[in-house]
Amino acid sequence: MINTDIILGDYMNGNGKLTIKEASLLTNKCDMTIRRMVKQLYIHNKPLYKQVIDKGKYNKLLIDKEFLLKQFENEEKTDYSMNNQSLIDVITLLKQQLQEKDKQIEALIERNRESNIIINNLQNKFLMLESPKEGEQKKEMQVSDRKGIFKRVLTKIGLIK
Repeated sequence: MINTDIILGDYMNGNGKLTIKEASLLTNKCDMTIRRMVKQLYIHNKPLYKQVIDKGKYNKLLIDKEFLLKQFENEEKTDYSMNNQSLIDVITLLKQQLQEKDKQIEALIERNRESNIIINNLQNKFLMLESPKEGEQKKEMQVSDRKGIFKRVLTKIGLIK
């Protein structure tokens, strides 16, 4: 957006040319943006560069005010000239993609539930196979109740009660 609040008479050198700093203040663009524009002009269109750009005092670049205003006015128009129909097309495309992603997420969640149910069933079956029968538990207890030779000796000596 071009800053029309700047009074150019205070800045201009009297010949309709602006320094890079003045041009950046006028156009509300960064100094580097102005320098990039001048460099591109020098590379791609030297005759126009010679008409529009001058070297001022101390080798400062001076840019023609009219050219600068035209350059950035055209840029502003192209930035916001996107067609409403193209915006609507983009929005509908994005909505369709979002709906597809939602369906994919729902399908993945359902698969996850199914796998959790299967794993839970397998764990239950495995635990049922592993659980010892009552008779086996009693045998294990009887074996553990038996005293070994060392326990009998140590209890007779009085070291273990």
